[in-house]
Amino acid sequence: MRVLIIEDADERIKWFRETYVNHVLDVTKDVIQAIAWLQQYAYEYIFLDHDLSDQHYTILATGINGYDNKTGYEVACYIASQYNTFRNIPIIIHSLNPYGIGRMESVLKQAGLVTYVIPFTILQQGVVRLEGD
Repeated sequence: MRVLIIEDADERIKWFRETYVNHVLDVTKDVIQAIAWLQQYAYEYIFLDHDLSDQHYTILATGINGYDNKTGYEVACYIASQYNTFRNIPIIIHSLNPYGIGRMESVLKQAGLVTYVIPFTILQQGVVRLEGD
């Protein structure tokens, strides 16, 4: 089973790798790489973070200064634009940024996609078991 994980924090990446050892994990913090992989591979699950750098993005950072190309929101918009490809794939938003969560969840749900919000601190408690674990 192939899983896409969009995350920038090394300790979180380590947790994903230790938790989902029975799966092929594609892990990136780069928006362009994530979209390229989404075009190239078929995924069973997508884990999506919002803030993909040291910056904590808010409405001021994204809406005015145009940092969307550095956030998971850009990936969410791409996924939402490809409904037929991603309609049956669970998308798990694991961000801790409430502003980012709201934006990503909104664009994905408006597209009719299967979307769950499970902040990373909850995810660590083992609430998401993937097939084969």
